[in-house]
Amino acid sequence: MIIGNIHNLQPWLPQELRQAIEHIKAHVTAETPKGKHDIERQSSVFILSRKI
Repeated sequence: MIIGNIHNLQPWLPQELRQAIEHIKAHVTAETPKGKHDIERQSSVFILSRKI
């Protein structure tokens, strides 16, 4: 787990992770349902949850 701000990506992050975060920033909205989502063109997923 990496804790930080996705709007201020650190240069030491691996390129694949930076690309995944950029994908999430571009595609996830308030209407995106909770759950597991594939990241296009990568063998990665992200899990979206909401604060209670």
